[in-house]
Amino acid sequence: MAERLQAHATKLRHFAEEHYRERITLGDARMSPAPDERDRIRAAMDLILTGTPERSNGALTIVALAAEAGVPRNVLTQRHLDLKNEFYAKVRAARCPTARNGSGDSW
Repeated sequence: MAERLQAHATKLRHFAEEHYRERITLGDARMSPAPDERDRIRAAMDLILTGTPERSNGALTIVALAAEAGVPRNVLTQRHLDLKNEFYAKVRAARCPTARNGSGDSW
């Protein structure tokens, strides 16, 4: 009986170790950005800001930008904060033309 329990415990331990290795491998794959991810986000910015969205509703939001670029929203809020900030700056500039050339208050 003890031998059977020991064998079973060994099998479970091996299964758990293999499962853990799989999770680590898959986790790394999911966290790696696609090679063209930044290019797709910039192209999506252009499409939204020119009013010609293809994959989103065209709203001037991060949600629409992510949908247009074909990436999860958290990619913009966690991995590419610079692109998120660039998008918001372009949105502000488009809404307030005086902010672009520096004349007048942007408030």
